[in-house]
Amino acid sequence: MCGNEDDKTWMLISLKLAAEANEAALKELEELIDANPSLANYIRALETWWNAKPKKNAQVFDHFFEELLKKLRQRNKTDL
Repeated sequence: MCGNEDDKTWMLISLKLAAEANEAALKELEELIDANPSLANYIRALETWWNAKPKKNAQVFDHFFEELLKKLRQRNKTDL
């Protein structure tokens, strides 16, 4: 993915996280995941962070979340 495709993907993920995605958006996101299965890992991590982010110690949680994303990105680079 590149450029506009990335923007579209992140828009769809954002809509899903905010519970504002309609059926068409969810279907399009599923199609993107089917085409790029590693995307599912990102979405799961984001959903976990989105739904469980504690109010206290948010900076610590954010740090560990960023580290997780770095590891996922590195793993995806080796999968290519």
